[in-house]
Amino acid sequence: MFSLTVPHTGIRLPADITWTNGKNSFPLGTIRHPCTNDDREAGLQDDSGLCRIWDGQIYALTGGGAEQLNSREATPAPEGLLLPDFGAAFTEWADFANANPDGSAWDAFTLTGCRDE
Repeated sequence: MFSLTVPHTGIRLPADITWTNGKNSFPLGTIRHPCTNDDREAGLQDDSGLCRIWDGQIYALTGGGAEQLNSREATPAPEGLLLPDFGAAFTEWADFANANPDGSAWDAFTLTGCRDE
């Protein structure tokens, strides 16, 4: 699990990473927010009771670029995460757009630390 803080708001978005099944499993990420009626009507609400802003494959950012995220628990966390197409989806989200009318969002994030939740 991880979270993203929305600039110029008090909003923290919960996010998680799950793994597909099978020999060649890969990580899928989901970032969520409290649902609006429009979100529910669009079918964005999931089993968590929240709605998806973004979901997709996640990559690890290391000193050598982007690579497959490692699923072994004993592996140290990467320097950052790459969330392809997140920036475009996030800037269209009303809460971000209203608080950051001239703002932009990127697909690459630096990890700032770990904590138990």
